[in-house]
This record gives sequence, C-alpha cells and structure tokens, in this order.
Amino acid sequence: MLAGITKNPSGYSPLQHPEAGRKRQMVVLGKMRELGYITDAEYEEALAEPVLERIARIRDSGQEARVFSWYEDALLNQICDDLKKEYGYTENEAWRLLYRGGLTVEAAQDSTLQAITEEEINKEENYDSDAQASLVIIDYRTGEVKAIVGGRGEKTASLVLNRATDSVRQPGSTLKVVGEYAAVLEKGGTLGDIYDDAPCVYSDGSAIRNVSGTFGGRMTMRQAIADSVNVAAVKAFRQAGADTVYDILKEFGFEKLTEEDLVESLALGGTHGGVTNLELTAAYGTLADRGRYCKPTFYSRVLGRDGSVLLERKADPVQVVDAQTADLLTSAMESVLTDGTGREAAFAGMSLAGKSGTTTDRRDVWFVGYTPYYVCGVWGGYDDNRAQNSSNYVKRIWKRVMYRSHERLGNIGFAGVNRLSRCEICGKCGKRAVEGLCDHTLQGDMSYEETYIPGTEPKEFCDCHEQVQVCTVSGKKAGIFCPMTGVQWQTYLKAGTAGTADEAAVIPEGLMESSCTVHGKWWNGLFGWVR
Repeated sequence: MLAGITKNPSGYSPLQHPEAGRKRQMVVLGKMRELGYITDAEYEEALAEPVLERIARIRDSGQEARVFSWYEDALLNQICDDLKKEYGYTENEAWRLLYRGGLTVEAAQDSTLQAITEEEINKEENYDSDAQASLVIIDYRTGEVKAIVGGRGEKTASLVLNRATDSVRQPGSTLKVVGEYAAVLEKGGTLGDIYDDAPCVYSDGSAIRNVSGTFGGRMTMRQAIADSVNVAAVKAFRQAGADTVYDILKEFGFEKLTEEDLVESLALGGTHGGVTNLELTAAYGTLADRGRYCKPTFYSRVLGRDGSVLLERKADPVQVVDAQTADLLTSAMESVLTDGTGREAAFAGMSLAGKSGTTTDRRDVWFVGYTPYYVCGVWGGYDDNRAQNSSNYVKRIWKRVMYRSHERLGNIGFAGVNRLSRCEICGKCGKRAVEGLCDHTLQGDMSYEETYIPGTEPKEFCDCHEQVQVCTVSGKKAGIFCPMTGVQWQTYLKAGTAGTADEAAVIPEGLMESSCTVHGKWWNGLFGWVR
C-alpha cells in the first residue's frame, strides 16, 4: 500500500480514495510476485490482509502517534542493537522488523518502580535548581533494568536523548570504590589499612586537594571512603598501580575507557570518555552481588510473529572481584550513609550502601547505592556542562525513590557482610586497639570495630599512641611530688605529619624528657604550694 501511493499520494490515498489505493496495492503485489520477490502464498496472504479496514479504524478513533516512555526508548534501542549483532541486520532492517514484524517483547520493567521514579524525578520539591537528572534501578542478581528515567520534565517525543544511557559524564568520586580501593583489597589490603591524608602532589607537581580543604592525617581506608578523601584515593591508586586499576574498571563494564586514562586523574574519576548512568549503576550492582557483574538488560526474550525466539537474554554473571572483596566494600559504603558524605540519602529500616560523587564545580553530581534488593544510580547536572550550586538533590531523589521502592520489603541485610569477622582497632595505626589508650586520646576515641575477611585481622597492638602523666600546673611530665588532683593522663600520638589534624595531637617536643619543677618537694605536693 505504501509503495503504491508514492506515484500519486493523493489519488491513491487509502483515506481519500480507498478503492484506487486498493487497486494500486494489487498492482504492486502482482509485480512483486512476477519478479520473484514473494511467493504465491505470500501474495494471497497479503491480499487477504484487511489493510483498509485497519487504516479506517485508526482514522475513526482519532488516534495519534503515542510518545514512547523512557523505558521503551531504551528497550527498543537495545533490541535494535542486538538484532544487528545477532543477524547482521542494517539499522533500517532492524527498525523495520521492530515496527512491522509483529514481534512480542518480554520486557524486564517493573511498572510500579517505573511510576515511582518518574514521579520523584519530576517533583519540584526534590530540587533547588533547574538542573537535569537521570535515574536507573537494576535488579543486580539478573542485570534486569527495572526502571529508567532519562530526563526531568515532560517527555514530548520518542527516541530522544536519554541521559541515563546516552549521556557520558565524569563519575567523580564514585569511581574510587570500583577502581583503586577494589584493586588494593584484591591484592590483600584491608579496610583497616592506613593512609596519611597530608599535603601531597601529583607526579606533575600540582597539589592534590580535598573537597574539605583540610588534611585529616592518618586514617583507615574505611574513613577515606566514607569521607571521600582525595589524597588517600591517589595514594591507593599508586599502591595498586595504574594498569591494575584500569583493568579492573574495564571488567566492571566501563567500555569507554581508553589507554589515555592510564593517568593519576583516573583515581578521582577523571576520564577521557566518561561513563553513563547505566554503566555506573551496573558496576555498583556488581559489588551488591558479591563481585558478580551482569550486563544490564531491558528484556528477557523477543519472539517472532510465529512464536519463535529471535533474541534471548539470560543472566550470565562474570566474577569481577572476589566475593569477600565486594563484601568489604559494601561494609565500607554502609559507613558512607551512616557517618560519611551520603548521610542525606539514608533512611531507616533497610540495609544501605552507596557512594556520592562530585566533579569540579559540581558539573556532575551522583549518588549510587544499593540495598539487599536493588541498585539505584542518580545523576544530576546540566546538558551544557555548566557549574551547579548544589549536589544534595541527587541524594534526596535517591532516598525517596528507594524508600518508596522498599516499603513492603523486609530487611534481610547483606549476607556476605554478616559473615565477615570483626576486630576492635586503632584508627590511627590500624592495629588492635588498647583499652584505656586508643579510646582516650587528645583526638577523642580513636578505636572502632572494623570488618575483616576471617584470618586477616591484625595481630599486633597499637604502637602509635603513648600515655603520659602531665602536671596541670607546670605543663610538664608529672613527678612524684605532684598532687594527684593536679595530674592528668594525656594520650598523644608518637608522630604526625605537619599541616594535618594529627599535628596538634603529637607529643610536644621535650615533654618526655621534662619533669615538673613546681612540685619539687613533698610538701608542695601535699599542700599544692606554688612559688
């Protein structure tokens, strides 16, 4: 019918001149049979097709072309790509089959989750700017994408820019966990490993800066992840090696990385090609599923007109990192939501793990995290890459979407994390904490319970702190004549880097060799006399 009307679109129109259009259709079909493009059976089948009735029904119902949803856009694009790979179709052939082939698609979408995400991402109250946003929710055990939103605001056309699948952006600090920290743990590191957050430079001599503008001194890997400390991340990157970090990121599904990314800026999420929200969310799903990566999919099967299976996608997980490495990172990212940069995304009643990410001038802001059920990634920013004044709205959206998505689900916890061992350590040296010492320092309680792969717990006890009796009158080491009411036990660091939070907690120079000169006689001590 369509091929026939091109000679005279008005005269052969099935709407204005249906009889002429029908005769023209028969001419085209007859010529196709004559030239061998179709068989006699196909000719008869095509003539029997009630084309004019179908066109009339559409006309009479006043139907207009429906705008595809964000999920349908992504679904159709993935099927089109798979048809080209599987059967060698051209782009046009694949789309023709999709639109006119009578296919049945078994989609992976959860309509309830899709409705929640679209509602929350379009709530003005969730924002404090007019920035754009995208969101992805994946069932990480199967790789099935349950919901996706490619932009904020009303969707007015089909197959438009989908910011969750098409836009490549800088991931910022979200890359640290699946990059250098995963690599260090794979090589036998622990969450209790110590990094000195102190003034430091890149290999080109430029200064490494933390978002806080300060340096926290000696800290564990857990604290470095929770507070997103840049200096510690670069040191971990150097410890693991650029090649190792690059290779592990490729295994996590980041396809746009190139050898140009084998530089130190990769430690802080600076890439040449960028990442998509879909890629980043799937990478975090790998940690949630104890190190198993599943390629994200929008459908399970595509069936032909006759019911035959044209395409099928099954979960085919690949072990990217050891299961217990993933468990450790999950444990560390629980601290991001309880004590770190992700507190605003936290809600009660469900086990949560995740990581925030912010690039220079907040041009890209992220929060990616997971529960025992789903992984969700939220991105925010402007299409023209301009600066933003806020980053918290992505955490707000993540929190509200995930809270509503889990209202009827019980908290089963992270099974792998629950099987890790626990050990009380000193947060300044990573060794076993000493009661009465590490928990009573000038910097406060430096002891805490760390998680370990069983058998990797530290065996040695804290050796970075020293307790000294100090006379409160003289400020020197207390002597035998100092009154007990004027003596305090002070716990100092034995050493700390200048310019960090540790500097003021180090034993003052000469204190250990000093002795109180005020209470030099027994009666001075007895009566507290002072010259």
